[in-house]
Amino acid sequence: MKLTETEQLSPKLLSTDDWYVAKIFVQFLKIFYNAIVTLSGVYYPTSSQAIHQIMEMSELLNSYREDEHLGAAVVVMETKLKKYWANIPLLYALSAIIDSRVKLSGLEVLLEFIGINLSIDYSDQITDIRTKLFEIFHIYETRFGNIDIPQSTRPETEPKQTSWSLLK
Repeated sequence: MKLTETEQLSPKLLSTDDWYVAKIFVQFLKIFYNAIVTLSGVYYPTSSQAIHQIMEMSELLNSYREDEHLGAAVVVMETKLKKYWANIPLLYALSAIIDSRVKLSGLEVLLEFIGINLSIDYSDQITDIRTKLFEIFHIYETRFGNIDIPQSTRPETEPKQTSWSLLK
């Protein structure tokens, strides 16, 4: 394709729609970049963070599904996300449960939220996860339930020291 002399001399400016798409594209890149960085960590446990990252991605995709400029691309991205995350791996579920900030009730909330965003019913998986969790607990209790663990006792400290008087 040969450009006319006018087209060669005048710079092509981005339209308002182009800027809109670029701005939203940066949001997508941030979400996916954060997921990659978080889940690629080597000095901290990452499996408990997977469901949080999936939730972030599902929320972003859901918010732009009906967008006139991005809708078609979002539907394709959503299909890929569903392909990989329609079945949550048990490792990710259990690691989220043992995270004291999430627990079983938090996992249920996160999966419900992801399910709403991606139109996936996680209720059977939640039931399976709960069953597996109780099976694991039963094995643990059977193996270690009869062991006497001495209670730690805290030494009596009397607040006679000067530092304690400052705290009153």
